[in-house]
Amino acid sequence: ETFKITIDMGANIVLHTAYNDANPGEKRAFIGFFGRHFPHASLESISEALECALKRRPSFGGFVLSLCEGSKIRAAVIANKTGMDGFQPGHQFVFVAFDRDLDKATVLAFLQKAKMYAKGGISLHLKKDHPAIAYFKDLGFNEEYVELRSSAS
Repeated sequence: ETFKITIDMGANIVLHTAYNDANPGEKRAFIGFFGRHFPHASLESISEALECALKRRPSFGGFVLSLCEGSKIRAAVIANKTGMDGFQPGHQFVFVAFDRDLDKATVLAFLQKAKMYAKGGISLHLKKDHPAIAYFKDLGFNEEYVELRSSAS
């Protein structure tokens, strides 16, 4: 499934999947965009999530949704399928970012499109003080679990 929707003032929402892969320039742009918004994430981890979403490595696939004005990415989501849809949601929004100068209505409309395309349960991880928590709560997300992590030793 492929779509490109024009919203206002020349902005487009673009979907990439395994069947509508991003070209090398678009992939570099996504990695750069998320790298700017997630300075503590490695470019390798962003690339890995992108490759899994587009099935360029063994995975269940997923999608990359972006809001672009001309050639500039203003918001984007990398969603990976989990292969589950019971106890664990069917999709995880691995990276979600948007430029801070986008108005709330535009961000919510974009995130609603991502939620709609996921067609089912969605999980995402945010820091406790992340400014987007309110947006996700406005879309019906709720806090259910505390995540604990152990580093490989």
